[in-house]
Amino acid sequence: YVLISAGPDRRALISTYRYIVMGTVGATFYLIGVGFLYMVTGTLNTADLAARVGQVEDIRLVLVAAGFVSVGLAIKAAIFPVHSWMPNAYTFAPNAVTVFIAAASTKVSLYVLIRVDYAIFQNSIANHEIQLTVQGQTITSTFGTKELFMHNSEQLLTAGLSNTIFGKENVIDKSQRDLLETLSELSFEKYNALKQHELFLPYLENRSTLKYYSNANIGSRPGKRGNKAKLEFSDLRAISFVGSWSQLKQNVPGYYGIGTALKQLKDEGRMPELKKMYKEVAFFRALMLNSMMSLTKCYFELTSYMKEDEVYKGFWEMLYREYKLSKQMLLQLSGYKVLMENESVSRESVKIRENIVLPLLVIQQYALHRIAEGTDRKELYEKIVTRSLYGNINASRNSA
Repeated sequence: YVLISAGPDRRALISTYRYIVMGTVGATFYLIGVGFLYMVTGTLNTADLAARVGQVEDIRLVLVAAGFVSVGLAIKAAIFPVHSWMPNAYTFAPNAVTVFIAAASTKVSLYVLIRVDYAIFQNSIANHEIQLTVQGQTITSTFGTKELFMHNSEQLLTAGLSNTIFGKENVIDKSQRDLLETLSELSFEKYNALKQHELFLPYLENRSTLKYYSNANIGSRPGKRGNKAKLEFSDLRAISFVGSWSQLKQNVPGYYGIGTALKQLKDEGRMPELKKMYKEVAFFRALMLNSMMSLTKCYFELTSYMKEDEVYKGFWEMLYREYKLSKQMLLQLSGYKVLMENESVSRESVKIRENIVLPLLVIQQYALHRIAEGTDRKELYEKIVTRSLYGNINASRNSA
């Protein structure tokens, strides 16, 4: 502070005063955070803190401590938006002092912030917070204008605060965890068997829009990894993979395997346990509701012509059987008469959007069918497939 005040301009004194105030606030926040850490762990040793914060029963105290420490060090490091002290301090301090502050003072605080967050809080915070990912094609419709940004941000913040203040703690007991694990293993086994099917990749490559995504120029990444002539599973990218199933109106990644898993557990007499878990465990219920939405967006009638396809007939029928079984078992599990019964607004929204995209999808499937049959107008039909992708993707809002 004294070095900054030694600047030739009188405004150096004002800059020093602001720096003292902000620096004191930052140091106070840091000390409060350290105090909280000591209160809940009983140690200030970095290695011991890293081991003990994960064992604290009330994670909210750890989060509060992390917040105070992070804000305090952010002020010291002059990280936006708590950097207001820095411009004038740099401007009116002697040149040699400015060099010292820029090279040492703020950088040391930044190093401490990174060291503390990653060495002490990383495991604790990473295991109790959810990273939010916004689907690329919905960014404009969700945050494209000031009004949309404010509305959707308020919704996110309100939901988070409401859950923190009023929400009940979601506790999954051991028996329910074991049941969920069993269901997961059965479902994964069924889905993994599908991926290993000899027609899985040929079906996607020859009967879907997979290879046309790279032509559509709608993503930041290519439709597949590498330039190998023969498609391999490791070549698939998430956007084009999930999107291709969506364009087929089969949405396999959103439900495939859940019907078989539920049916097997039902046959073992465990349906009452599943219904109890559906009622009591919000996480499990959310998973099932997501699968219901995927099933609601399916329309196998669109590709029913494949029942006559000599190569892919059996594969298509296998997908269709799992679709019908999944729908049947989810209705039985939830007690609903129709999928998404308690989400009437979302269900109607899906129905409206599906009616919009269906004509385009019919045109798209006709073009894909003609390409598969062999035609001298292949280039024209490929353009139709590519162009139809735009409207379908934008109208669907989400891919599965």
